[in-house]
Amino acid sequence: MHRLETVNDFAAIREIEREAGQAFRTVGMDSVTDDDPVSASTFEDFLAREGAWVTVADDDSVIAYLLIESLDVAMHVE
Repeated sequence: MHRLETVNDFAAIREIEREAGQAFRTVGMDSVTDDDPVSASTFEDFLAREGAWVTVADDDSVIAYLLIESLDVAMHVE
């Protein structure tokens, strides 16, 4: 199921981002892996604009997330 993110999802999306970054280390892109996950202030900005979505398992645990930014004539997936 998909839903808008809540402030309670912040820790889970940071962990997902850290884990996903590990794949870049295997191809020599350590700088991507070493980037900090989304900050609290950036996360709050996406929440305020309803541009933060999650996919959750049956137990409501977050298994994926999407940050979307509205541009003048299009949307951008962050």
